[in-house]
Formats: sequence, structure tokens, C-alpha cells
Amino acid sequence: MALCAATTAVSFLSILGAAFVGGGCSDGGYCTDIGCANAVRVSLVNKVDPVAGAAYVRVCAEGQCERVGLDRRTGGASLSVQEPSERDVELDVTVVGRNGQTLARDTQTATLEKVQPNGPDCEPTCYEADGHSYDVRNLEWDVD
Repeated sequence: MALCAATTAVSFLSILGAAFVGGGCSDGGYCTDIGCANAVRVSLVNKVDPVAGAAYVRVCAEGQCERVGLDRRTGGASLSVQEPSERDVELDVTVVGRNGQTLARDTQTATLEKVQPNGPDCEPTCYEADGHSYDVRNLEWDVD
């Protein structure tokens, strides 16, 4: 009877071990399944209409732009990067008027950093720049 119980326990552990190895890393360990993206993320705060005529905020990086409305006080943009690697990316934030004119503009450099959310031996590997925040009221306004 003791031999039967021991055999059953070993079989159970073998099945359990196979389940963990099946979802594992190259070294046989277990990986979580957290995703990431090759992207630059920009937060916008105080998006109130500080001067008459402001229509929206345009956030651009590497030729890609995202239009962010002024309907809420906070918001942001997430722009994909074309060449994932550790490097600098220029950000351009522009407040655009109702007639399409530039009312305020600022540029900054964002540094893409390597991110491995599931650990160094697990996929995926992404390059992200987070934490860039603009207070729209503090941009350099070009209005009279």
C-alpha cells in the first residue's frame, strides 16, 4: 500500500512539473505572461483651454502623431517606435488652434529603455520610454 501511494505521489509531481516546464523559460524555469510594447508614453495634464481658440494637442514621435482632445484635464498618448533599441527619441508636443495654427509647442528627448517584464530569461523584450509628462499650461505659447 505504501508503494502505491508513493508511486501516485511521484506521478502527480511529474505531471505538475511538466505543466510548469511547458510554460517556462529557456533554463526550464517558469515565466509569467506579462506583455509590453515598443512605445513612448506621454502624459498630458491641465489640458484646459488656456487661450481662446485651442482645439487639441498633437503628440509626435518618429513621424507618428496622436491627437489628444482638450475635453478632459488629463490624458495622454502612446506612440509605437519603429526601431526597438536603447536610444533617444525626440518628442514633439503641439497645441493646435481651431484654425490649424500652432499655439504652443515643446520638444523633449525620451530615452527608450530595455524592459523585460517577465525577467531576463523570458520573453518578451521591449523598449519603452515612460514618465514624460507635460503641463499644457506651461508650454511656450505663441499667441498675442
